[in-house]
Amino acid sequence: MTKRKKIILLIIVLAVIAGIAYGVNAMSGGSVVSAPLASPQTKLALNKNFSKVLNTKIPVQSDATPIQIQEGAAQLAANVLVYVLYACQDYQAGHISKSQMLAVMKNTHGSIEFIESGFNVANSTVLTYPIENKQLGASYVENESDGTWKGNTVNFVKIQPQIFDAINQMYQEKDPDKIYAELQQVGVLLEQSTFYFSSNMQFGLDKITTTQFKPTWITGNCMTPPNDFQYTLSKDL
Repeated sequence: MTKRKKIILLIIVLAVIAGIAYGVNAMSGGSVVSAPLASPQTKLALNKNFSKVLNTKIPVQSDATPIQIQEGAAQLAANVLVYVLYACQDYQAGHISKSQMLAVMKNTHGSIEFIESGFNVANSTVLTYPIENKQLGASYVENESDGTWKGNTVNFVKIQPQIFDAINQMYQEKDPDKIYAELQQVGVLLEQSTFYFSSNMQFGLDKITTTQFKPTWITGNCMTPPNDFQYTLSKDL
């Protein structure tokens, strides 16, 4: 076989291999990714059906009240942001490319939008509630039909939309380094939110800054333990 024929044959073989890989990837809904060193979380978030599947698993409970939805939305969003966190770490380690990092952002954004849509409705309602001085201090109070009440401190309620504003800012970024910087700011707000949950005034909030950022400010402020979340999603992705 001449050298020219060998080169042509090699090109054909490579084209066939590429075509097979593309076909397998297409049939699997994008679940086959070229990121062998990436974390299991990042690999899952690289599936283009990530939000489609996740949104079926996080419907609002029919008996949830506005104040419960308002207080839990950011924690549920944190479960999604865990995947952004792992992707940022994988990108910094060189385990995924910039395009793959941006794919994670695209694939997870649908779930963030889904969660935020429910939050916005609930938040608007909570802000109409009376502010009363309860055990935890000034609180938005939700009076229930059975005569009971639920309440969250004013500062806790007010920081929740700030968290979603920061998340939205992060999703507008196209530079992975800026995405990570914005994610750190989200983590700061999530951690500060946990302090405000029990009081309007807290000492030590000045220590919760992006300079002292800890990944646990994301992973530790989730509604569901991240490992449980990963296991549930991995069964359908």
